[in-house]
Amino acid sequence: RGARRIDHDLADQPALQAELQSMLGRIYFRLGLYAQADALQRDAIALLQRDGAQAPLAARTLYERAETLAERGDFDTAARLADAAVAQLEAPAPPAELVRALCARATVEIDRRRFGDAARFARRALTIARAARADAGLLADTLLVAGNAAWGLPALDEAEADYRAALALPVASSGDDDIRRMRITENLVLVLNGKSRYVDALALAQQAAASSRALLGDEHPLTLRCVRELGLVQYHLGRYRDARATLAAVVDTQRRVLDADDPALAGSLVNYGLALADDGELGDAERAFAEAGHLWEQRYGHDYPGSITALGDLGYVHLLQRRIGEADRELGEAVALERRHGAPSAIEVARLGEIKRLAGDVGAARTLGREALGIAVRESGEASRFAALAHYDLALAQRDGGDSAAAAAELRAALASIDAYLPQVEHPLAANIRIDLADLLAGEPGALAERRTLLGAAVALRTAFFGVDDARTRDARARRAALPAD
Repeated sequence: RGARRIDHDLADQPALQAELQSMLGRIYFRLGLYAQADALQRDAIALLQRDGAQAPLAARTLYERAETLAERGDFDTAARLADAAVAQLEAPAPPAELVRALCARATVEIDRRRFGDAARFARRALTIARAARADAGLLADTLLVAGNAAWGLPALDEAEADYRAALALPVASSGDDDIRRMRITENLVLVLNGKSRYVDALALAQQAAASSRALLGDEHPLTLRCVRELGLVQYHLGRYRDARATLAAVVDTQRRVLDADDPALAGSLVNYGLALADDGELGDAERAFAEAGHLWEQRYGHDYPGSITALGDLGYVHLLQRRIGEADRELGEAVALERRHGAPSAIEVARLGEIKRLAGDVGAARTLGREALGIAVRESGEASRFAALAHYDLALAQRDGGDSAAAAAELRAALASIDAYLPQVEHPLAANIRIDLADLLAGEPGALAERRTLLGAAVALRTAFFGVDDARTRDARARRAALPAD
């Protein structure tokens, strides 16, 4: 009601009109209603820039609108507004205002996926906040932004330290502080995902999703992000059916409440597509990846990291469909684009190696497999999903190249990686690896007992994850039944 009455009732009081527009814009932003926030903040800035006495509020509204536009995907305008706010607040201004402006500027670069630039803004903000002995809430917000920048570099240990330092601060119990803690927890889940600590991530993701639903409702953007991260953790734990249900609900809600081209939908579609692909629903996965790529590309272009991710995932589903030519072209382009931006991801390089193997180019498959493993171990260590996948794909290339001993060693290393990052927790991938290892040992004298153990474990795993009547479970049972008697 206040928003509707401002223009009519306060037309002759521009200073008060601008102050209320700025305040209501901030409220709309916190409600996740970014279009309404943008309109109010835009009008407030136009009024405030005519009144020199209102300069501090003008600068604050500039960086607050920058945060709104970053959420809407207008990164270029957001960057200009945040730069203007920083310039106005350099001196003389309260340090807290400069810290918030620098955090807004860093956030724009985070959303653009320019993490090095983001880190420079965030670290300067953190230095100023600490020197000024900023209150706990502002320091927590600054640590959150610094952690987000570190996550993207990726410097995951640094990001985790920032998030945990923020959560340890003695902030008051209030709505704003509860939302702050949820944002920090949501991002800590991302870091734990990146470090393959999925069991730890699951508990935090469930906590963040439940808290956000209770405080903000099912349709708030923060709630949807928290639930999306929960779905991604479920996927990484091999709970594909749970992940599909969780992520389908997020996608359905986003289609209903967001603009049709909102980039937040693209991120959910990619996660949903992964769960569909690894659960065997390849047609639906292909459509999800294609839509995500279209959304990101039409908004940010072909070289945007999200567009590259969607292209690589589309190549992955075409690999699973054995559409080798398409997959080779898509994943080859994705890896080339990643190389142009810096370093390729272990996952994409491993997938490209698998395509080369299926196409009969075992030499290229081995080379790419070794590269993927090197990237995975360097960035994530042996105790990671990335190392397990790289060991597995390299094993298949070694097997097809005729080196059974090297292949068996890589398969055992893949199982060891899974056991290291999921202690006491199994994963469907471990069933695939055990089946391939059992097949590889078929010609080995004295290996029958181990093959029986491997296939028995594969049957148990697939039964637990997919059910007794699933085709994958039946295949594992048939393999075990076909073993010769003692």
